[in-house]
Amino acid sequence: MKRSPLKRKKRINSISKKRRQLSNDEYRFRQAVRERDKVCAKCGMPGQSVHHIKGRSYPSLWCDPENGLFLCELPCHAFFELHPGYADAWVRKNRPEQWDYVTKHIKNRYGNEKYEAKK
Repeated sequence: MKRSPLKRKKRINSISKKRRQLSNDEYRFRQAVRERDKVCAKCGMPGQSVHHIKGRSYPSLWCDPENGLFLCELPCHAFFELHPGYADAWVRKNRPEQWDYVTKHIKNRYGNEKYEAKK
């Protein structure tokens, strides 16, 4: 059964509204992290991108500024993406207040089992 053009248009509009909302939240997240850090958190050079400490597997943290680091694109952000274990260790050592916030949030929201499995 074919959908009428009107129904198809309504469906497309609802999808684009969801995408627009996500991108607005993401934009606010990036702006907050940029304003807080101003330069690359790792090397001090001018920053260009925002790195999530914990990724999409934790949707409640996705747009939380405490879950972000402002980094230069090369080499810092690329290195953090390629070596997530190193990134976690670096945040644990150099940004303990952010690490504590993120891990407490995960433990409270998802329970110890999920946190221990993802560690």
